Amino acid sequence: NLWKLSVLSCLQVGFYAGAREKLAMCLRSKQLAKTLLDEIINHFENCVPMILIETTGIDEFLYGIRKKCKKQKLNSVEMEECVYYLETYSSPVHLIRFYIKHDLFEKAFRKALAGGGGDLYEGVIRPLIRMNKLQLLFGYISTNRAEIHIWEELLLGCCEKLSEAGYLEANYDVHIFLKDYVPAAKIAILMLRNTMLISEQEKFLAMAEDCFKHYLDPKMGSTALSPNRSSTLQSINTRLSQIHLQGEILLFLKSKNRQDNNIHIFSSQSDKASICKALYQIDNFESVPIIKNLVKVFSLSYIEVLKPLLNIIINNSDSASWFPKITKLVSAIPDDDHDDLLREFCVLVKADCKQYNFLRVIPLMKSDKVKIRTRVDLGNLRDAYIAAAQMKLREEIVWLEKVCEERGDKQVKEFCRRYLEHNKPTPTSTND
Repeated sequence: NLWKLSVLSCLQVGFYAGAREKLAMCLRSKQLAKTLLDEIINHFENCVPMILIETTGIDEFLYGIRKKCKKQKLNSVEMEECVYYLETYSSPVHLIRFYIKHDLFEKAFRKALAGGGGDLYEGVIRPLIRMNKLQLLFGYISTNRAEIHIWEELLLGCCEKLSEAGYLEANYDVHIFLKDYVPAAKIAILMLRNTMLISEQEKFLAMAEDCFKHYLDPKMGSTALSPNRSSTLQSINTRLSQIHLQGEILLFLKSKNRQDNNIHIFSSQSDKASICKALYQIDNFESVPIIKNLVKVFSLSYIEVLKPLLNIIINNSDSASWFPKITKLVSAIPDDDHDDLLREFCVLVKADCKQYNFLRVIPLMKSDKVKIRTRVDLGNLRDAYIAAAQMKLREEIVWLEKVCEERGDKQVKEFCRRYLEHNKPTPTSTND
């Protein structure tokens, strides 16, 4: 402690050579306690030195009065002293941060390059992020092309640390500088998912789209160092389709005066049916084209996705509004799924005991077979028989006869038997 006081006293009067000597004498090793080193550096950064009185006595440095005040910049002598202490008693990272703090960026970058990835991340990148000056590093690297490949490898090594620390925007900037566009796009999408503001989401969405387009453009020079260069053209185009779809969702929400949004389609764990349901609850009509596009982009089953929407129509509609809603919904469905959804709707309405004239839905169906079987689902076996007989669908009447047997409807079963008896299939003649 006595030696420590002597060191600090030497510094206070500007006796720098004496401070170095006393410090070397009091330390058995070069491992200087962090608190003492901080005090030394703090002295140079915050105190104005007094004029050193030339004396011969070891303690005569106590002469004089030192005026203290806040400093703006270190002079060359003070800078040399700080560098000496940091190089002698501290880590390279501490010295690099000191250079950054005092705007000696080129010295910091050269020191970090010599030290490797760990020194670069802790000494340069993190302080520059806090200062919002990361572009200074990129500018320096760009003007020193001879070392560009070394810098690229070091920067790529820092990306994982940036991601773990939550520096997403800085991580994005690094990948953009490296022309590593696919990872940059994925980071932009992750930033989109981390914010609720629609305006911010639109910005990140545009950033992701630009990255994918740059990747596909040979003129943009996507770097070969990227670990994602094996991404296929098809997968990139799929991502672009998803970006356009998310853009449609954001425009839809803005038109509904929604200020925030947690409807994101990019997560592999997100339930796409729940997304469709959320959109449909906002607007039963304007959301339908978006829902159709979502099903197409993700190659989903229309029935699985739209079935929950049928319950919304049933529970939130009156006798006058349900029919336009179901008509609009099925208009977005291809023919292969069109009739199945209408048939499902009729069954749900009947089970819910709603006083809807759901028989109005049957004429919307395209397949005569589905029309007949929907009547059977609804328990209207007689109407199913009449429709089948009018359309002369013998195979359906054969099937209907078996259903009547199972359900104990003797009257309609007899109708079917008589029809089949009087309308036997004509034997096909063959020529020998």
